[in-house]
Amino acid sequence: MQYLQVVKPFNEGKFGPTYHWDVRPWPDGIVGKYRVKGTPEVLRDDAMAAIWGDFLESRISLKDFLSVLQKRWETGYSFK
Repeated sequence: MQYLQVVKPFNEGKFGPTYHWDVRPWPDGIVGKYRVKGTPEVLRDDAMAAIWGDFLESRISLKDFLSVLQKRWETGYSFK
């Protein structure tokens, strides 16, 4: 139902010009060239599942969750 009423019309341009995610340079998008080799992806890897769960179950605060993401970002990318 969601696909037929939202996703498909979106992909077909019913809501105006849109960005198609199938052409996005995935998984790191624009910052991929700055990725530190061997580090986990900031949002997607097995370790993040537990952290997401802790946040969603209110075992950690939003501030703590964002702190984890910031630390992972700083470890995973180098802009030097």
